Amino acid sequence: YLRIGTTERKNANPDAAYPTADQVAEIIREFERRFPGLKIRSEDIVSADAGVRPIYLELGQEYAAQGAASRKHTIITEGNVIHAANVKLTAARGAAEEMIEKVAELLGKPAKPMTRFLPLKQINERLNDPQEIVQYEMVMDLSDMMFRLEGEKRYRTPKEVEAVSAELARALGWDEVRRLIEVRKYYEERSKRMRAVYEHFQLEAPDHQPGSLPTAMPGAIAGTEIEDLGITD
Repeated sequence: YLRIGTTERKNANPDAAYPTADQVAEIIREFERRFPGLKIRSEDIVSADAGVRPIYLELGQEYAAQGAASRKHTIITEGNVIHAANVKLTAARGAAEEMIEKVAELLGKPAKPMTRFLPLKQINERLNDPQEIVQYEMVMDLSDMMFRLEGEKRYRTPKEVEAVSAELARALGWDEVRRLIEVRKYYEERSKRMRAVYEHFQLEAPDHQPGSLPTAMPGAIAGTEIEDLGITD
């Protein structure tokens, strides 16, 4: 799989950080310009996403222009509060180790970062040990887990979503109602993330629009039945 995208765009509303149809079109256009022998089709796209990276600015400094901010992450200590800024996915592991060292220094204890010694297991191996996923990867909801698995096409059918949610429910101690809510939230989030792709290719979105679930899922997951229990989110 190949991950392509922009590096930085100013975003005024972090809660609405989803890719737009214009951004999808721009990325595809630029990719095909640089690689004229390759064409991206709708079925080639596994997932689309957008994230917000806080940029560290000194007091009084303003955001100047796209690409002008430093790419280096910054660790700032203010009393007993430690901040990490400018952290990107590619540098997250190193930044986390620096944070552990800072916390250990404040507590007066030796730092013992473990992640550098842990093997990077394959996706199917991780699923065999859900407790390990929760302990070492900090997965706390189904959407997080499923988006990590998106490169594995075999985890995208309703039946497979059911299997993954059941494993995670056992690891996190969810009851059945909580598991069903997590499944619904995953389909809603995925629909939002992929909407720009559907628009770009002029496709109809699949059945799992926000507020509903695919008909292939068990009837007990119907949103109305969950809402009748008084636990809407």
